[in-house]
Amino acid sequence: MCSWWMLAAKQGHARAQYAAGEAYISGSAYRNGHRDFKSGFPWLLRAAQSHVPEAEMQVGDLMLHGGGVIQDEESGVEWLQRASALPGLPTAAALRCQGEAAASPTA
Repeated sequence: MCSWWMLAAKQGHARAQYAAGEAYISGSAYRNGHRDFKSGFPWLLRAAQSHVPEAEMQVGDLMLHGGGVIQDEESGVEWLQRASALPGLPTAAALRCQGEAAASPTA
């Protein structure tokens, strides 16, 4: 990953934080393609906390399904609901959240 992206992420730029998290999780941060959830998830979470819709959706999805992080379905659904309320990815996040709610035994 470009060093200027990491520099911007460390300085609090939310889109750069999303890019850093995505690079670690997708494996593009390393030459060998290693997917590093331990390094990537905190960057995604910071971006999500700064209201980056793509980050909110990815954090929700990872938490909901336990993808590389400890599974927390309740928090996962909350992050997906937050993503659906923001401009950017409302339709995709809303559909994913509705699908998860419909699959829930309490829905």
